[in-house]
Amino acid sequence: MDDEERQIEDYIQELGIDYEFVKSDGGIYYFVRDLGGGATIKDGDSLSVEYTGFNLDDDLSIFAENENFVFAAGDKEIMAGWNEAVEIFKKGGVGILIFPYNKAYGKKQIGAIPPYSTLVFYFRINADNQLAQNTSIFFQYILNLDSITTNTENSVFYHSYFEGVGNPITENQDLEIAYKLSLLDESEVDNNFNFELIVGSSELPEGLSEGLTLMKEGSMGQLFIPPEMAFGENPPANITENSALIYEIQVLSENPDIMEDSEIKKYIYFNKTTEPDSITNSGIYYYELTEGKGEEVEIGNDIKIIYNEKILNKDEIFAICDTCEITLSNSSFNSGLLEGILLMKKGGKADVIVPYNQGYGSTQNGEIPPYSTLFYQIEIIE
Repeated sequence: MDDEERQIEDYIQELGIDYEFVKSDGGIYYFVRDLGGGATIKDGDSLSVEYTGFNLDDDLSIFAENENFVFAAGDKEIMAGWNEAVEIFKKGGVGILIFPYNKAYGKKQIGAIPPYSTLVFYFRINADNQLAQNTSIFFQYILNLDSITTNTENSVFYHSYFEGVGNPITENQDLEIAYKLSLLDESEVDNNFNFELIVGSSELPEGLSEGLTLMKEGSMGQLFIPPEMAFGENPPANITENSALIYEIQVLSENPDIMEDSEIKKYIYFNKTTEPDSITNSGIYYYELTEGKGEEVEIGNDIKIIYNEKILNKDEIFAICDTCEITLSNSSFNSGLLEGILLMKKGGKADVIVPYNQGYGSTQNGEIPPYSTLFYQIEIIE
C-alpha cells in the first residue's frame, strides 16, 4: 500500500462504519448513498452534477462548489474519475467519490489545486423525472447529515434525540404522538401534539409507520421519509407531489413514569449542554447556575428567596415568589423543591427539576394536573 492509498484508507476509517466504500476496477473509491432512480447513463448523455469538492491533501479544504457541472458522459476532457463514476451510478445517484491523483488532475497544477492531489466529491447527479429528482435531493440531504442513528430497508432514516424507557413500537399498535412535520427546506407544514394513530394504517404515510417501529414509547427524534414512502402523488393541499418529509416526533405514553422520563430527557436535550450538577437519590435534577458565596441553606434558616414554578417544558407560571422572606421548615415547600433549596448556598441561583412523586404526586394541585413534573428557577438572596 503506497502513501496515497494509506491516506485514503485512513480517511474512510475516519468517516466511520456507516460509509462502506468500494474500490472500482479503475481505481476510484465510491460510497453509494443511492444509485439513482433515473435512467442508466450511456456514453454521450448530457449530465448535470451538483457537487462539493475537497482536497484530501489539504486537510479536506473545499476547492470547489458547483450546482450545475454539465458534461457529456465519456468526455475525455474531464477528470477520468467522473467517467468511471457515471458507469456505476444512474441519473439521480448520490454518494461520495474519492479520486486518486491519477483519476483527478494528475501531475498538473490546476488553479489552487497542486499536482498529485487526491480529491473527494460529495455529489448528486440530476435526474430526468420529478420523482427520481426529489428522491435524489432527499438522499443528498441525508448524505450531508452527521446525526443519523439508523434506517430501514426502505430508506426511512431515524435520528434519535433520546431513547424512551417504554416498549418498542409494533405494527397495528394504537399510539399517541406529538409531531411537527416539515419539508426538506425545513418549512413546517403541520403539527399536532396529541395525534392518535394506528401504526400501519393506510391513512398514514407508509414511511411514518415504518419509522415509528424504530422507536420506543417515550422516545423522541426525527424521521426522514423519502418521496416513495411519503404521500406520493396524493399529498395534502399544502404539500407538493412526491415530497420527502421530516417528522420530529415524541412518542407519548399513558404511563406517567415513561412520560416523566421522556419530558426530563426532552428538557435536557433542548436546554442543557452539560449534565446536571447533581441527581439526588429521590430523583431531583439540580443545575447550579451561580454558586452562592454565603452559607449553605439549612432548615431553620431565615432566607430571602426568589423562585417561579412551572410544569417542565411548559411556559405557564403557576406560582411565583419575588423576594419572599421565610424561616425555612420541612413544611415550607413540597419535598422536591425543599430538597433543591437545601443543595444551595446563599447568593446562589439554580434550576431544579422535581419528579411528580416529589412534587404534588397523583393529585391535582390548583391548576397543576396530576403526575406533573415541576421546574423551578431559584435564587437565594445573600
